[in-house]
Amino acid sequence: MINNVYPSRLREIKEAVGITSAELSRQTNIDPATLSKIELGRRGLSRNFARILADKLQVPVEMLYAEIGSPILNANLPMRTSHQKREAEQAYEKPTIEQQISLPATVPIYGSVSCGTERGSFLLTDTVIEYAPKGPKIQHRSDIYALYVEEENMEPWKRPGQLIYVDPLRPPRRGDRVIITTSMSRDASQEAFLMEYIKRTDYEIIVKQYNPLHTHQWSLDYLVSCHRILEPEEIF
Repeated sequence: MINNVYPSRLREIKEAVGITSAELSRQTNIDPATLSKIELGRRGLSRNFARILADKLQVPVEMLYAEIGSPILNANLPMRTSHQKREAEQAYEKPTIEQQISLPATVPIYGSVSCGTERGSFLLTDTVIEYAPKGPKIQHRSDIYALYVEEENMEPWKRPGQLIYVDPLRPPRRGDRVIITTSMSRDASQEAFLMEYIKRTDYEIIVKQYNPLHTHQWSLDYLVSCHRILEPEEIF
């Protein structure tokens, strides 16, 4: 049996506990796309998923179905005042269908990006192929750009043809997905790859792909940029 749930309730608890969507997906083995759909209200929350999520978030299962802004029963979190409850309700109010449709399509899409190192696709920095919707949480940003995923190396997180939003300014943390742009020389064409960020040393950057699981290292001499990919809750 599937139970409907406000999309933001899971998001509210997750953010209060201090865990990212990527971390929650890895710890529960629930597909990131499924978590995103639950948060956005595009699918209900099954009791099976609710039990798994509640266990990792250390809250009673009923909290995932409770009213938005109600107290989160977690020993590590303070209880909310009525004022804070109302603020939470306003902050996590689900956009209407009309609001979602009317989002301005002003985020430039610069082609596609490869997920593997056998062949990389060029990052088109000056040619916009089309525009993506600009979510309410990035309305003030003019530097966010988007790309289409090209290959299967980051499944199940992303499949070919899916869109990703990229932040060129915010530094990545371990576990974040990133766009790595490299060049073997100043005159060589730049190639961009979609990976998960592990760490950066004084000499190299270390990242990994999911399918098949493999770790890659690039010398900083060849690194052009490392841009962080935004999670859905950072956009909408």
